[in-house]
Amino acid sequence: MNVEILRERYPELIVYLEAEGYSAPYVANIKREILRIIEGADRENWSCYRDVYQEYVRNTKSQTSLRSRLTILGMIERFET
Repeated sequence: MNVEILRERYPELIVYLEAEGYSAPYVANIKREILRIIEGADRENWSCYRDVYQEYVRNTKSQTSLRSRLTILGMIERFET
């Protein structure tokens, strides 16, 4: 996980999603998760997306929400690499 690359390039992903017609709430959700990762990486000492996911597992009660976050994390990870 390279937070600096994500920090610099995430606007490209947002523009791409909007251009491809993804819904505004979905794009906002992606952006929110990216910002959460960027802000939490240093504070939580996350070194990989698996660390982020484990944090979600500890703090999320809903399996549906957890699955959704896993999907979003996968998208972000593919974009960043």
